[in-house]
Amino acid sequence: GREAAEQLAREIAALPQVCMRSDRLSALEGMSLAHDEAMANEFARGMAVLADPGVVEGVSRFRGGAGRGGAPA
Repeated sequence: GREAAEQLAREIAALPQVCMRSDRLSALEGMSLAHDEAMANEFARGMAVLADPGVVEGVSRFRGGAGRGGAPA
């Protein structure tokens, strides 16, 4: 119900916003693209996000366990 939806919203909001915005934009753009073009667009947007040193640091923290299962990011 609503409680589960609010918990999911909190978990999504805690994710790196630059990644979330890129994923959202890719999804919106992908609706008007053929499958192969949408996949290429998703890849290009993901690579652009990963070019940011702050994102790489965040990915490293996540791989180390931060942000998983409610653990502080």
